[in-house]
Amino acid sequence: MLGSVGIFAAASHFGEKWARATISLFGGSATSQREWVPAVVLAAVGFLFVVLGLWLEGRRRGDAVAAPLAPA
Repeated sequence: MLGSVGIFAAASHFGEKWARATISLFGGSATSQREWVPAVVLAAVGFLFVVLGLWLEGRRRGDAVAAPLAPA
């Protein structure tokens, strides 16, 4: 549980950081606002959590089904 909170916090931090890019060329600077970046980063983290949950559920079910078949 704490690991998922840490992953979510890191994704939020870097999503916000990547949304505001500053480019410096030849002494001038330009700031770009990419408001779609945090949504994409958090969607990717959500997808990761779903895949991880399905994988863990499959392992749990696989272990529960295979246990009665194991020789005693």
